[in-house]
Amino acid sequence: MRFHQYQALGNDYVILERADADADISSPLVRRLCDRHFGIGSDGILLEDTPPDGRFALRIFNPDGSEAEKSGNGLRIFARYLYDQGRIGDEVLTIHTLGGEVRCRVRDGGRAVFVESAAHVRSASNNGMQRAALRAAADAGRWAAPRTL
Repeated sequence: MRFHQYQALGNDYVILERADADADISSPLVRRLCDRHFGIGSDGILLEDTPPDGRFALRIFNPDGSEAEKSGNGLRIFARYLYDQGRIGDEVLTIHTLGGEVRCRVRDGGRAVFVESAAHVRSASNNGMQRAALRAAADAGRWAAPRTL
């Protein structure tokens, strides 16, 4: 099984491509891969999925085998991975997740990755709901090289 492992802001994820992954990613397999003593060791698995509309899609698995709706660091890692593979440039891209669509952008030659997600906050001035964009830059630390198991 070929995989890539990246870290962002202290979280590390294993990235599996659909073509390289088993037919179905099971909870026991995810737990085994994430185990830091007997597996690869990671905070979760990122599986590139078949997009519903030709864009990018991502399934995110927690180390206990459950599937997550979103992960800011997971999305940041996946965007950087796509950049490293030459599949995107510095344009804004949309990634479809179980929790909805998220816009991402890789900048500064891969040194900064921005993830935008919608959050609703109550405005003190009008008690209405306002949409706030939450952005976080990825660290410029060491990004692990692809490995093979």
